[in-house]
Amino acid sequence: MNQDVLMARVGRKVEDKRLLKLIRCYLEAGIMADGEGMETSAHSYRESTQARDQAGSGLSVGQ
Repeated sequence: MNQDVLMARVGRKVEDKRLLKLIRCYLEAGIMADGEGMETSAHSYRESTQARDQAGSGLSVGQ
């Protein structure tokens, strides 16, 4: 989901600017997957893992 759209929707209900800033920072913080940091602002987690899998991780399902 687009983070700007999400923040606009949350902002309709939440008036506390500090809380909105905290939520925005949390969304932009990124994620850790398989010990590697990944950004969330450019790609979703699903897109990142699909790209990694297509590149060949050396592992296959069932190993």
